Amino acid sequence: MAEKIKAKLPDTPVLTGGHQATIAPHDVMAVKAFDVAVFNEGEMTFLELMQKYKEDKDFFKKPDSLRQINGIYFRNGEELVKTEPRDPISNFDELPFAARHLVDMKKYRPLAN
Repeated sequence: MAEKIKAKLPDTPVLTGGHQATIAPHDVMAVKAFDVAVFNEGEMTFLELMQKYKEDKDFFKKPDSLRQINGIYFRNGEELVKTEPRDPISNFDELPFAARHLVDMKKYRPLAN
């Protein structure tokens, strides 16, 4: 899917995360369509990345800027760069609830009411 997105929208940053990005980042980043892989807990990292991108649409093209974001892997030419790990979230109550009301669950559960 990432390769299809990148082929159609080559200037759009494609990010990934989750367990695979945490335990096998080199395998994940071998997919050249991924610009950034978020490792460990990704909630605050993704938020920071999106805030930076909102401020500067060229943010993902700037290795020096990406180096300032904790908890990611990215490519700088052929080099795979790992930034410092982000501190774990200490209070999960600070995270907002998922906005599930914005998702049409019938697309995911055909039998849902």
